[in-house]
Amino acid sequence: MTSLQTIYSLPMDCRLLLSPSRIMANSLSSKFLVLALILIMSCLVTKSNGNNLQVKTDNGLIQGSLQGQTIRFLGIPYATAKRFQFPNTDLTPSDKLYKAVDFAPACSQACQQTRADCPKQMEEECLTLNIYRPSSIRQGKKYPVIVYIHGGDFSSGSGTSAVYDGTYFSSRGRIILVTLNYRLGAFGFLSIFDKYGEATGNFGLRDQQAALIWIQSNIKAFGGDPAKVTLMGDGSGCISAVTHLASLNSQSLFQSAILQSCPFNVPFRNRQEAQLQSEAFAKFLDCAVNNVTCYREKSVNEILQAQNSVSASAYTTNKLLSFYSWGPSIDNSEVVYNPMDIFADLGRFSNKPVIIGTVLNEGLSFAYDKFPLPLSLADFNTFLSSSAPNYRPVTSVPPNGDMRGLLAKVITDYVFTCPAQYVAKQIEAKQKLDNQNIDKVWLYEFSKPTRLPSLNSNQQLPQQQITPLRSLWRPVSLSERLCQTNSCLGSDTKTLFNSNSLPYIERLINEPLTRRMIQYWSNFARRENVNGAITSRSHLRTLQMTSSMMPDPTLTFLTPSRNRPRTQRFNFRPFGVRDSTQFVPASTSVLLSALKAFVYWPNYSTTSEEMESVMLLQSPLLMSNSSHFNSRCSGSLEHPEPGIL
Repeated sequence: MTSLQTIYSLPMDCRLLLSPSRIMANSLSSKFLVLALILIMSCLVTKSNGNNLQVKTDNGLIQGSLQGQTIRFLGIPYATAKRFQFPNTDLTPSDKLYKAVDFAPACSQACQQTRADCPKQMEEECLTLNIYRPSSIRQGKKYPVIVYIHGGDFSSGSGTSAVYDGTYFSSRGRIILVTLNYRLGAFGFLSIFDKYGEATGNFGLRDQQAALIWIQSNIKAFGGDPAKVTLMGDGSGCISAVTHLASLNSQSLFQSAILQSCPFNVPFRNRQEAQLQSEAFAKFLDCAVNNVTCYREKSVNEILQAQNSVSASAYTTNKLLSFYSWGPSIDNSEVVYNPMDIFADLGRFSNKPVIIGTVLNEGLSFAYDKFPLPLSLADFNTFLSSSAPNYRPVTSVPPNGDMRGLLAKVITDYVFTCPAQYVAKQIEAKQKLDNQNIDKVWLYEFSKPTRLPSLNSNQQLPQQQITPLRSLWRPVSLSERLCQTNSCLGSDTKTLFNSNSLPYIERLINEPLTRRMIQYWSNFARRENVNGAITSRSHLRTLQMTSSMMPDPTLTFLTPSRNRPRTQRFNFRPFGVRDSTQFVPASTSVLLSALKAFVYWPNYSTTSEEMESVMLLQSPLLMSNSSHFNSRCSGSLEHPEPGIL
């Protein structure tokens, strides 16, 4: 192998240091040659250690694949389960090498095949997980673990979705990232009642617990630290994480939680509602209610058809339950309280560090998907009166007569934002009750639009002139078109992962904000503090990071990398833009607004050291108090006049 071949076989970081141009420029320097030799040896050691694609687990030997600077282990089985039965974590060890190089099928779901984000393959036997780890890890060092539970109203979605590809997240944050599949819809949340009226169900939540048990037993083999597992979820995945915070069976399986876009005020089904749902489900299948044998004789498509036939209106008058017609039910075993009731009593949830986040327009997609046509004042009042017994009807009507805009604001504030503030205060109160010296709960609001418009000046273009960026999340409805210029449910998660499923230009625009978010998330997973270690060097690193993300006003996103200062180059390699649309360079003001869009309030972490570090992390400085949320949550759900919101 020639010297150049040796260099090009090294990881990217080493190749940059030992580029041919540098070698030629310093060929007469003996110091450089010695340094180069040391770097080559260290890089080769890192490569041989970090790129070991085979890992031995309790179930046998697993082989992954190298993707950039990340090793991926895909489609690993963590449990087995019969239909409507709890998962079995006692897997039989195998002597054969398991090649975990392809994603396993998603769990069976009623997915419209016309949707671009619909899983291409689905199976009922679907309890698998995916592990992403940095390729250059040090032998013997244990890395923090983030376990992501996907959303999708408990009826759709998958841990194999390209949007949640953790390749960049893992390598950038230097963490082990795990995504997983769990049973959905009726397969995961049908309640089965015995002759005594006791319910068995919530199979999807039990699947998640089984995955966490597997992770505790095996993640060390992948370089992960089982004592530093952070549970993260958004939407219904966030509600799943909340149930684990309150579950005695889950307490030892994770140490901290990241709760993104939790619909805290959407209740679970009570016993009566779960029974009515089961009866309607059995009737459609022509089975006796609770006859599991009959249920198991039906095909997957028949189960899905029965699932779709049972809407929330079949078993409840509470319109908020239409957020997810299938989801957890109170079984007095695994699920005992509704999400908000969990935090009403400080003894009902565990004392763990938590990040709680919302986005600016959480309710927009729900309001416009639930009501495709303009919403009348009468229907608006009917919807809210079903959710609040003391609701006083609204009398004022917008000029266009459409109440969907106000409904979106009501849902945002009273299902997501204001409950998030209440939960943060309750967690803070529990931490003080337990005499902890440092509060460990953080609250943020994400306000970046789902896709930033491409502008070459500060002038805002009319909405109809903004060409949507095509991706797996391309707009197919009015709500998705509105989310082009609003921050909707899931926009923070998509920006955090910033996966290859997004168009190149969209990833480029997201990149600076993604880096900052990954730093916060990985710091939290590593040290239970979004600011990381508070040391003299951490302040210097923070200042360097902030300066490197501030672009030169004379440069645009389309400026060639070679013409940029080194601190302003982006780690994207051209791979051929799929979209032929000619994009206009985004202005510097758009990038700066994106950096400011992730508004982080450490209003429950007030020690002087943390506040000092937080101030360094913000550019410009941001308010560190609760006044923003207090102004949003000063009204009441019983009388949500537009002026209050």
